[in-house]
Amino acid sequence: MSQKPLSYETLKSQVNALAAPMGTSSAAENSQCSYADYAKPPYIFAAVPVVIAIVLYFSKPFFIMEQDQKWQEGEGPKILSYKKLLIFDVVISCMIIGAYYYYYGKNAAVKPE
Repeated sequence: MSQKPLSYETLKSQVNALAAPMGTSSAAENSQCSYADYAKPPYIFAAVPVVIAIVLYFSKPFFIMEQDQKWQEGEGPKILSYKKLLIFDVVISCMIIGAYYYYYGKNAAVKPE
């Protein structure tokens, strides 16, 4: 029990040697991409409007529906207005992207490097 404790770097290198599969190098591990890499700008800015449009299309909230012209006012089913869908998609997406940009832009300026 009089064994001398190992340093952090020694333990880290031993764990990395055991954890790494045979025949892989650390350069190959660093080159792999993850889904988190695609959750950063500019990819997130392209995905947000698509997701918002899909949600609005399938949920059909009252603010994107309009009266069908074949029926009298107050009668008949309401139909989806693609013009309103596009307008609200752009507005909601801009608000979300603006908030995301503001939040992460502010956090990036605060982080020490």
